[in-house]
Amino acid sequence: MRAIIADPAGAMLGLWQATDFAGAQARDEPGTMSWPELITDDPSSAARFYGSAFGWLLRHDFGTGEWLNHGHDAIAGLAAGYRGAWWRAAFQVADIQEAADHCERLGGAVISEPVETGLSAFAELRDPWGARFSVAAPVHHPVELTVSLGNLPAWD
Repeated sequence: MRAIIADPAGAMLGLWQATDFAGAQARDEPGTMSWPELITDDPSSAARFYGSAFGWLLRHDFGTGEWLNHGHDAIAGLAAGYRGAWWRAAFQVADIQEAADHCERLGGAVISEPVETGLSAFAELRDPWGARFSVAAPVHHPVELTVSLGNLPAWD
């Protein structure tokens, strides 16, 4: 069974009841969807709606949020500060700049230039028919981690 619904802010999404197809099996490799994100100007209402409708929990990180399922797996993002509401899909690519250039060669447009955000680079694109989507690529920079052991006794 399948349905297309709109949340209270008008963001459209598709639902299906898993039977023979349980969902995407591949993820986070070039050519696959890597992250869905709700863009909304009313994140509080969105959190209530999706929490009630699907049981999603909202975890806030650095001014944005991500929804968690009952197993506490991150399943979707939430971004605030835009007019209206819509779901945006991000697709994994090997080279962010090449993906943006290729989109333009095919008649699409670059909405926001590639930018690095931590361990990933993102760009927002539009296809020739007006649909917006994002592409993401891993950034291969060394990461420095700092670990504090607090007041633990020294090892002999």
